[in-house]
Amino acid sequence: MAYFPCLEGLAMAANSRSLFDRMMLYFERETLIDFDFAANLHNLWVQFIDDTNDRKLFISELDGLPPSVMSYNCYQFLH
Repeated sequence: MAYFPCLEGLAMAANSRSLFDRMMLYFERETLIDFDFAANLHNLWVQFIDDTNDRKLFISELDGLPPSVMSYNCYQFLH
């Protein structure tokens, strides 16, 4: 190891218990960040799907209206 002086330091650090504890803490923190991101992404998808279903329901209700009622509703909406 005379040719690689940094290797001795790395080998000693790898065998150190405090390095192991710090790395475990780092990995746990990164895992929690990933889980939080996944939960937020899931909530956004649920909200998107709910909004899309509400709009589909509204459009299907509008499709069932007679043309005269549809024109009146559009007029009321624009005012």
